[in-house]
Amino acid sequence: MRSLQRETVLSFPGGGAGQRHTRFVVKPMGRFRLDSSYSRGTLRLLLHGVFDGSSAWEVRHALVGADAGRIILDFSGVEETWEFGAAILSAGIKGTDRSRISFAHVPEEVRAALALFGTPVEEEERPWKIAFPWMAAAAESA
Repeated sequence: MRSLQRETVLSFPGGGAGQRHTRFVVKPMGRFRLDSSYSRGTLRLLLHGVFDGSSAWEVRHALVGADAGRIILDFSGVEETWEFGAAILSAGIKGTDRSRISFAHVPEEVRAALALFGTPVEEEERPWKIAFPWMAAAAESA
């Protein structure tokens, strides 16, 4: 996908008064990236960039193909969100084992939209639980 961005440029041919020219610059849109890491039976999917319908489909495909016992959807790299993306993701989550999926760093807009489409995010996964699982066990037993 490419984005056309309008740009106004001032040029000074021969050092005279500036003439205004408009040109269009084509820039590739690196709108979304999905990184994954696997550790101790847990798959972490880290979302980066724009979370919209097409990126939600990419996440859904990753969820379907995941054989991990636990999956964390980490939204900490998301810069822009679209409600349509939450609708697509919610439909995909409903078709999987919801107990395997947890969330981290969910933007409030995505949290509200997921709840609206029937997939509430009750408890957000805390980063220290992932980095230091022994601390999580100690906190839960206290």
